[in-house]
Amino acid sequence: MIEDLEQFGIKTVASAAEFLGLSISTVRNEIRHGRLRARKSGSKVLITHGDLFEYINSLEPWRPGHAPTAANEARRGSTGGE
Repeated sequence: MIEDLEQFGIKTVASAAEFLGLSISTVRNEIRHGRLRARKSGSKVLITHGDLFEYINSLEPWRPGHAPTAANEARRGSTGGE
């Protein structure tokens, strides 16, 4: 079933985490705080590719040699661990 969803551009929390290079708990946190849109189908939380790319585009661009800004870290609720 999950493989069927993938062919339509829909990911689970686990596959979205792998795609983004984040932990599952970080992806759940981003969803909980409304920074990453998701939909629920039964017990499954589903994320479209469009929502993943919207999330990626909302992040501050990385510039070599520069640490993330405090404003971006505060927006994401980061404590520096992930």
